[in-house]
Amino acid sequence: MPPATIVLRPKNLVPILAIIIVSSVLAVAMLTQDHDWGDDFAAYIMQAASIVHGTERQEVARARFSIQQSSRYFGPVATPWGFPALLAPVYAACGGLNIWCLKLVNVPLFASFVAVFWLFAASRLPRSDALLLMSVFAFNPVLLAFENFVLSDLAFLFLSTLCIVLIDRVVVQPARPEGSRRGNIAIGAAVFLAFFVRANGALLIPTLFVTQLALYLSHPRGRPVRTRPPAEALVPHAVFVVLAALAAMAFPGGGLSDVQHYRTLTTGRLLENISAYLVIPSIFFWPIPFYELFYGALFPFLLCGLAWHLREDLPAVVYSGLTLMLFVFWPEQQGLRYIFPVLPFFVYFCYRGMKANAFALTDRYRTAGNGLTRAVWIAVVVMFVPASIHMARQRSSPSGGAFQPASVEMFDAIKARTAPGDVVIFDKPRLMRLMTDRDAILVDRCDQLAKGRYVVVRKGGGATNQIAPDEIGACDPSLQLAPVFDNSQFIIYRIAPKRST
Repeated sequence: MPPATIVLRPKNLVPILAIIIVSSVLAVAMLTQDHDWGDDFAAYIMQAASIVHGTERQEVARARFSIQQSSRYFGPVATPWGFPALLAPVYAACGGLNIWCLKLVNVPLFASFVAVFWLFAASRLPRSDALLLMSVFAFNPVLLAFENFVLSDLAFLFLSTLCIVLIDRVVVQPARPEGSRRGNIAIGAAVFLAFFVRANGALLIPTLFVTQLALYLSHPRGRPVRTRPPAEALVPHAVFVVLAALAAMAFPGGGLSDVQHYRTLTTGRLLENISAYLVIPSIFFWPIPFYELFYGALFPFLLCGLAWHLREDLPAVVYSGLTLMLFVFWPEQQGLRYIFPVLPFFVYFCYRGMKANAFALTDRYRTAGNGLTRAVWIAVVVMFVPASIHMARQRSSPSGGAFQPASVEMFDAIKARTAPGDVVIFDKPRLMRLMTDRDAILVDRCDQLAKGRYVVVRKGGGATNQIAPDEIGACDPSLQLAPVFDNSQFIIYRIAPKRST
């Protein structure tokens, strides 16, 4: 069945805008003045600040020092510059490091994703069904709460979904592997923007290529068989390459630190990753009672939806498969946020699978089957909404993060007691540099403790990414550690060689 034509009349826009506005209000209500301890956000903010100040190369040099001097890998030298570029004007408008203000960049990005996903669903489903699936994401508490983090995941969710929609509109729906002039330029630019925000946006290029190849080989009835692919089909690929090359010349890169990390993958880790990524998406449904069972019950419908709609939704299938493969082979397990781009298509195919099963029923029960499908997903939205409202009401609760009083007190002590050239050892080195402007490294081995001038120990951190608090004093007999600061959560030691007697 060909995709439906979308007619946007003013009365049709009212429910769409209403859903987006309510979703955005809930998101803003969830924003706090704190941030968690994952220091990826610190890298994005420091790169955004370097764009504002014109110090991009100095920023990469300092980040490379942290990576090279640390006792183990903890992140790339430089994140892709797309999200820092989005943050840069917000950083300037906010007057610097205003964490609440910086989080606002996520609100229009998530609203844009919701709108684009509606376009995808509305071209395949009745308007009421498209609004229902749109609401599943607009009111999902996991995604709404994620707007409280200064991370690139929601920007990438929007851009990657936009790319799939463009490939669908320009290539799949008209069954033209060569696309159109304007459409090809739009696809190439959108794929570049996704890649500019997250490196795995490059997976959209093979997604486009496989889609074009499948259409080229299908030869619909009545269409002449081509002896060779049209040259126009290469336009989006060329646009992507040109824009990526220009970006590489404009912004310094971080080298191949991420690629080299693949060397640490083992067979045991690969098997663990496969089992983990089968379970992780269930977190999306956590407000539902027995959400793991509900998630597991969706798989038969997922398979049915894939079987019935593989050809018309080939870009979504290929891209989702490549994304899952990428993270299954990544040595370290990532959380739900890394597979956000797969979730829209997971829900969509499950819904189509339920609809397909209803269609297989007799006329007597078909209406009831469609009604039951809608009722299930309406119930999902009904359970999502109060959970999101509850989280919005709890926004002022302290989270014990990087901007809480005990943490700020520790960072202030580092700024006051250290010199600009001192190296600080901390389990979140990028965050330490963001908050104090001191070079920082991660050390969890005794034989490398001498690399730093000061070491900050998290009292409740154990041996995770640091030397355990109860072991660090006797860690290296050649070093003397003198405590210079102590509060409820942290101890700061000055590191010096022991004097010989």
